[in-house]
Amino acid sequence: MNDDDRSLARRDVITAPHRLTRVRSASARDGNLPLELTSFVDRRSEVAEAKNRLGSFRLVTLTGTGGTGKTRLATRVAEQARSAFSDGVWLVELSELHDGALVGEVVAGVLGLRTRTPRSTFEVLAEYLGERELLLVLDSCEHVVDAVAVLVDPLLRRCRGLRILATSRESLGVVGESLFVVPPLPFSRRDGTGVSTTGVSTEDAALTLFSERAVAAVPEFEVTKQNRATVEWICAGLDGLPLAIELAAANLRSMSLEQLSARLDRRYALLTRGPREAPARQRTLRSTVDWSYELCTEPERLVWARMSVFAGSFELAAAEAVLAPDLAPLDVLDALSALVDKSILIRDEVDGTVRFRMLDTIRDYGCDRLEQAGDAQRWRRRHRDWCRRLAIATDDAWLSERQRDAIEALARELPNLRDALAFGMAERGGAGVSLRFVNALFRFWLARGMFTEGRRWIAQALGLPADPVRDGAEVVVAISNAITLGGLQGELGEGRSLVERARRVAEGTDDPSVRGCVAHAEGFYSQCSGDFPRARALLTEALGTCVEVGDPRVEVEIRLKLGWAHGLDRDSVGAVPEFEKARVVTAGCGEEVYQSYALEGIGVAQWQRGEFERADDALRRGLRLARARSDPYMAAMCIEGLAWVATGAGDMARAATLMAAAERVAELADSSTVAFPTLLEHHDDCERQVRAELSRARLEVARSTGAAFDLATAAAYALGDGSTGASPTAEPGPVDLTRRESEVAALVAQGLTNKEIAAVLVISRRTVDGHVEHILAKLGFTSRAQVAAWEVGRRR
Repeated sequence: MNDDDRSLARRDVITAPHRLTRVRSASARDGNLPLELTSFVDRRSEVAEAKNRLGSFRLVTLTGTGGTGKTRLATRVAEQARSAFSDGVWLVELSELHDGALVGEVVAGVLGLRTRTPRSTFEVLAEYLGERELLLVLDSCEHVVDAVAVLVDPLLRRCRGLRILATSRESLGVVGESLFVVPPLPFSRRDGTGVSTTGVSTEDAALTLFSERAVAAVPEFEVTKQNRATVEWICAGLDGLPLAIELAAANLRSMSLEQLSARLDRRYALLTRGPREAPARQRTLRSTVDWSYELCTEPERLVWARMSVFAGSFELAAAEAVLAPDLAPLDVLDALSALVDKSILIRDEVDGTVRFRMLDTIRDYGCDRLEQAGDAQRWRRRHRDWCRRLAIATDDAWLSERQRDAIEALARELPNLRDALAFGMAERGGAGVSLRFVNALFRFWLARGMFTEGRRWIAQALGLPADPVRDGAEVVVAISNAITLGGLQGELGEGRSLVERARRVAEGTDDPSVRGCVAHAEGFYSQCSGDFPRARALLTEALGTCVEVGDPRVEVEIRLKLGWAHGLDRDSVGAVPEFEKARVVTAGCGEEVYQSYALEGIGVAQWQRGEFERADDALRRGLRLARARSDPYMAAMCIEGLAWVATGAGDMARAATLMAAAERVAELADSSTVAFPTLLEHHDDCERQVRAELSRARLEVARSTGAAFDLATAAAYALGDGSTGASPTAEPGPVDLTRRESEVAALVAQGLTNKEIAAVLVISRRTVDGHVEHILAKLGFTSRAQVAAWEVGRRR
């Protein structure tokens, strides 16, 4: 095969559909458990025991040494328990996280929550989980066990419908925790007696796992009378550890069963002379991974070790960039493909994007090899530099039609970005690099609603000993970014001291961009402090400098703030031109985030002027952009604005529904339905008008309907371009519910959970689950809140 053929074949391995593809559950309401794409070898007793414990305890931790299959068992238990949790089962993978302080943010991110307000992430989670019936699966807690315990303990105390299934190599140490030690798979003893490790006759689960994984590696493989003893010997030598068995079976691609057994037997003999302080199974697993390492070629070993610097997963382009120029792209392809074949790397495909990851044990081994070679710092630095370049490239492409894809690409790399930031800030003399890094991520944090995390990283970077001459410009930009995020959260505590620091830095330079940045920072600080005339003066000064320097990104940001400095001071005439200029710049290049901000500002300003049709048009356009990128923050504000427009047009039922929908969507962003507190007076005025016009029953129906929406259905209702399954103004049509279904619907309307309904009606929980699903299907609804709204309307 020539190089071209070889390259094509390898790229097919990387990019073609693959049996390890992982996809999300079809219904967001059910959670995010990945589908099982390889067989689950019989663990019926362990599954049943774990499920029983989950029914009796609110925190169950699956423990055991690495490689026993804790994660796979947890996801199987969670899948079988899904019907018991009306608000879904959510998998939170912590193996990619190395900073315990971010555990809460990772959990919130999985649940689709954004932390835009200054409240702690715990408060955001506690409020959201509240009365929900939900199972959290916290996977791989051992390296952040203290942080997990600090989060889990108070959450369980405050959220009565929450249950947690954790996997960890050690206990979380939380009151009420039930520990379940996950054993290895049963296997026949080495004496060939066929007696399992439990001492009773049982199906040889270890042999079954080896056989199924061997067939995946070599399709013609089968366990026969002639080779069964050899397979049993191998499984016994591996102590029935699933990970060790899977690694061994993968090697049948390159050797026969007899060769595999002979190599393993030598390894097992050496193992008996290993360190006595290590548990036997841990020594077995380490030995198996050692053996897999030795079976790799030298380039494969290097790639294994060097790719362990990634926090969990990476894409082909990332591997090629980090490994260059030591390895050519073709060699990287070869090594990755070979490591997938040997089960060292796992190939995932999510939303059409292929990524590679290592199990914790495999990645830890690679890190150890890198440390032993004295090479860890160099490769972590390369990883950091790649992450920083990616952030800078995204920032440079902000005003372009590539923006959405670039933001999504950065979001996939969040674990890597966090690791790279932490590493860079720990390096001596890394202030300049870290400041440039956080400044490049500012717009990403803004667009994703990660205000609290962004402020934390910026504060850490500003706390590093920076060179006032070399790093002065980056310091001032970081200060401006910190004030922007803090101001949007209503946190101005450090704003004045930050402005004074920026001024001191600017005194030592003639750079106009630095002076303009100081005016920008102080202008927005003044705006958030309520001094609108000073804000306009400073922002106008900053705008002039920005136009002179020629940075359209900052120009758009200043114009948006200048528009609000007019609008919040009731000068809608001065606000619209600034917002419109920002809109023209962003629309002309295909940018979406700032364009939606501009449209929302235009909509509010035109509503203030009584131009309801124009306001409606601008807000709808802003909402479409927010919906396209799943941005609950901007979507909530556009929906709120449309409620004000509906009030002005006299459609009070629509206004009530929209306000409730805006509040519900804003919960996802941990934000308000307005950008600035000054605008709350408009919300209150709209609320008063709605209450004055609608009867109590109609108001309750309208608000219950809006409160049942998620982002997608709220946007569809607001835009009028899709069915939401409910109308706050229409009379409910005839629906053929059975007598029992009517009873269940009435209890749902009272706010009872399925478990509570079962107790009231003296029927099983599973029967209630079925009735609720039938009710939703018959009514065309998607949530219990919509059923409650329908029931209230039916009784009017």
